[in-house]
Amino acid sequence: MILVNNQSIHDPRINLALEEFVLRNRKEGNYLILYINEPSVIIGKHQNVLEEVDSRFVEEQDIPVIRRISGGGAVYHDRGNLNFSLITDHTPDRHNNYRPFLVPIISALREVGVEARLNNRNSLVLNDGRKFSGNAQFATRGRMLSHGTLLFDADLEALSTALLPDSFSLESRAVQSIRSRVVNISSVLDLPLSIEEFQRHIMQGLVPDKPDVEELSEKEWEQVKKLASTKYDSWEWNVGRSPQYTVVHETAEGMVLRLSIKDGIVVRVESEEEEESVARLANELCGQKFRSELIKRKSSLH
Repeated sequence: MILVNNQSIHDPRINLALEEFVLRNRKEGNYLILYINEPSVIIGKHQNVLEEVDSRFVEEQDIPVIRRISGGGAVYHDRGNLNFSLITDHTPDRHNNYRPFLVPIISALREVGVEARLNNRNSLVLNDGRKFSGNAQFATRGRMLSHGTLLFDADLEALSTALLPDSFSLESRAVQSIRSRVVNISSVLDLPLSIEEFQRHIMQGLVPDKPDVEELSEKEWEQVKKLASTKYDSWEWNVGRSPQYTVVHETAEGMVLRLSIKDGIVVRVESEEEEESVARLANELCGQKFRSELIKRKSSLH
């Protein structure tokens, strides 16, 4: 196992780009990346941002919402959350099989007094069912990424608020997160650990022998940061890639609007009300990026 040094970077865009870069550019061998992000919400590839987060809260708190390349549900990251990424060959026995990747972590947790198990949703939970780790996978061209979170000492209040979706009436085929009771690992440890000590312990569980450490070249870091900027910091990827959906909204005057959203853009406005009013609203709204404030500001008969 080769440990990729992420240079203690806490930017979630760069760390997600680093995962993808290693996945696509290291054609052989097993790689491990461990990182801790600044507060952020990471959604699955096939999710709709509106169905996963409290938009007002994340905007007020300057919490970025970033789409990853793997499926699954939304997770909250902050400095109290440890993330792990395992990159290896994609083989039939590993396809949608999380056990080979997570058993070493379960064993490492047991050594510090945490009895955990893998549930049927590919999450790590305590024996009482409280969740502390969500996991997802992505495969491409014979290689695969299996990555997950470990809630160690995260701000659970911020987590629960950030992951409380806006109250919109939506018609969507996007993958929706399954809400779970969560717990911090630090609250059930035999002895207190800092997150840095916990990270070293998890690394030893995943790589019992001293790992080989790989340092990316300056040119490779430039590619990672370019990917972070052009993809993981872009509205087109993070919001625009939401599956097509329809917002049903009632205006203050009682008009019921149906807004069709494709690639994050309003493409059609329909209603059974007066055609002239609907046509005016359609002219104002179509072609704009959809945000909750858009319909609150625009959808008026007057």
